Amino acid sequence: MEKIKEMYAVIFKEQWPFWAGGIFLAILAILMWTCGKPWAVIGGYRNWADWLLTGIGVYDGKRLVSPLLDTKSIMALGLVFGSFTAALISGEFGFRMPPWFELLKGGVAGTLMGFSSVLAGG
Repeated sequence: MEKIKEMYAVIFKEQWPFWAGGIFLAILAILMWTCGKPWAVIGGYRNWADWLLTGIGVYDGKRLVSPLLDTKSIMALGLVFGSFTAALISGEFGFRMPPWFELLKGGVAGTLMGFSSVLAGG
Protein backbone atom coordinates (compact mmCIF):
# COMPACT_ATOMS: atom_id res chain seq x y z
CA MET A 1 0.00 0.00 0.00
CA GLU A 2 2.90 2.32 0.72
CA LYS A 3 4.29 1.76 -2.79
CA ILE A 4 0.95 2.78 -4.32
CA LYS A 5 0.93 5.98 -2.26
CA GLU A 6 4.49 6.70 -3.39
CA MET A 7 3.62 6.18 -7.07
CA TYR A 8 0.51 8.34 -6.69
CA ALA A 9 2.61 11.15 -5.21
CA VAL A 10 5.18 10.91 -8.01
CA ILE A 11 2.54 10.95 -10.76
CA PHE A 12 -0.02 13.40 -9.37
CA LYS A 13 1.57 15.50 -6.63
CA GLU A 14 5.11 16.23 -7.78
CA GLN A 15 5.74 18.54 -10.71
CA TRP A 16 6.93 16.77 -13.83
CA PRO A 17 9.89 18.19 -15.75
CA PHE A 18 8.89 20.27 -18.76
CA TRP A 19 10.90 18.12 -21.14
CA ALA A 20 9.02 14.98 -20.07
CA GLY A 21 5.67 16.59 -20.79
CA GLY A 22 6.95 17.90 -24.12
CA ILE A 23 8.23 14.50 -25.20
CA PHE A 24 4.98 12.82 -24.14
CA LEU A 25 2.87 15.34 -26.09
CA ALA A 26 5.15 15.10 -29.14
CA ILE A 27 4.86 11.31 -29.23
CA LEU A 28 1.09 11.53 -28.82
CA ALA A 29 0.80 14.12 -31.62
CA ILE A 30 2.98 12.02 -33.94
CA LEU A 31 0.90 8.92 -33.25
CA MET A 32 -2.31 10.83 -33.95
CA TRP A 33 -0.85 12.29 -37.16
CA THR A 34 0.24 8.87 -38.44
CA CYS A 35 -3.25 7.49 -37.75
CA GLY A 36 -4.69 10.18 -40.02
CA LYS A 37 -6.31 12.23 -37.24
CA PRO A 38 -3.98 15.14 -36.37
CA TRP A 39 -4.43 16.86 -33.04
CA ALA A 40 -6.84 19.70 -33.78
CA VAL A 41 -8.93 20.92 -30.86
CA ILE A 42 -10.01 24.40 -31.98
CA GLY A 43 -12.23 23.00 -34.74
CA GLY A 44 -13.95 20.88 -32.11
CA TYR A 45 -14.82 23.93 -30.02
CA ARG A 46 -16.21 25.59 -33.13
CA ASN A 47 -18.29 22.50 -33.90
CA TRP A 48 -19.77 22.58 -30.38
CA ALA A 49 -20.53 26.30 -30.75
CA ASP A 50 -22.15 25.76 -34.18
CA TRP A 51 -24.25 22.94 -32.75
CA LEU A 52 -25.34 25.08 -29.78
CA LEU A 53 -26.15 28.14 -31.92
CA THR A 54 -28.12 25.99 -34.37
CA GLY A 55 -30.04 24.47 -31.45
CA ILE A 56 -31.18 27.89 -30.17
CA GLY A 57 -31.97 29.14 -33.68
CA VAL A 58 -29.19 31.72 -34.11
CA TYR A 59 -27.21 29.85 -36.76
CA ASP A 60 -28.38 27.84 -39.75
CA GLY A 61 -26.12 24.79 -39.74
CA LYS A 62 -27.20 22.90 -42.85
CA ARG A 63 -24.12 20.69 -43.05
CA LEU A 64 -23.58 20.37 -39.34
CA VAL A 65 -21.74 17.31 -38.01
CA SER A 66 -22.84 15.93 -34.66
CA PRO A 67 -20.24 16.81 -32.00
CA LEU A 68 -20.40 13.24 -30.72
CA LEU A 69 -19.34 11.91 -34.13
CA ASP A 70 -16.60 14.46 -34.88
CA THR A 71 -13.11 13.48 -33.68
CA LYS A 72 -12.08 17.11 -33.09
CA SER A 73 -15.10 17.65 -30.86
CA ILE A 74 -14.29 14.53 -28.86
CA MET A 75 -10.69 15.75 -28.47
CA ALA A 76 -11.98 19.10 -27.21
CA LEU A 77 -14.13 17.33 -24.63
CA GLY A 78 -11.21 15.15 -23.64
CA LEU A 79 -9.02 18.21 -23.13
CA VAL A 80 -11.56 19.91 -20.86
CA PHE A 81 -12.55 16.83 -18.85
CA GLY A 82 -8.97 15.55 -18.69
CA SER A 83 -7.76 18.86 -17.26
CA PHE A 84 -10.63 18.87 -14.78
CA THR A 85 -9.92 15.29 -13.72
CA ALA A 86 -6.19 15.96 -13.35
CA ALA A 87 -6.90 18.99 -11.16
CA LEU A 88 -9.26 16.94 -8.99
CA ILE A 89 -6.86 14.02 -8.61
CA SER A 90 -3.91 16.27 -7.76
CA GLY A 91 -5.94 18.19 -5.19
CA GLU A 92 -5.35 21.50 -7.00
CA PHE A 93 -8.95 22.16 -8.04
CA GLY A 94 -10.48 25.27 -6.58
CA PHE A 95 -12.15 28.51 -7.51
CA ARG A 96 -9.71 31.35 -6.99
CA MET A 97 -9.88 34.95 -8.16
CA PRO A 98 -6.56 36.16 -9.56
CA PRO A 99 -5.47 39.81 -9.44
CA TRP A 100 -6.99 42.01 -12.15
CA PHE A 101 -3.70 42.34 -14.04
CA GLU A 102 -3.40 38.55 -14.28
CA LEU A 103 -6.94 38.46 -15.71
CA LEU A 104 -5.97 41.08 -18.28
CA LYS A 105 -2.81 39.18 -19.27
CA GLY A 106 -4.78 35.93 -19.53
CA GLY A 107 -7.45 37.59 -21.68
CA VAL A 108 -4.89 39.10 -24.06
CA ALA A 109 -2.88 35.87 -24.25
CA GLY A 110 -6.01 33.77 -24.82
CA THR A 111 -7.20 36.08 -27.58
CA LEU A 112 -3.82 35.98 -29.33
CA MET A 113 -3.60 32.19 -28.98
CA GLY A 114 -7.12 31.72 -30.33
CA PHE A 115 -6.45 34.04 -33.26
CA SER A 116 -3.13 32.38 -34.11
CA SER A 117 -4.57 28.86 -33.84
CA VAL A 118 -7.28 29.77 -36.33
CA LEU A 119 -4.68 31.21 -38.70
CA ALA A 120 -2.54 28.09 -38.31
CA GLY A 121 -5.48 25.79 -39.00
CA GLY A 122 -5.83 24.41 -35.48
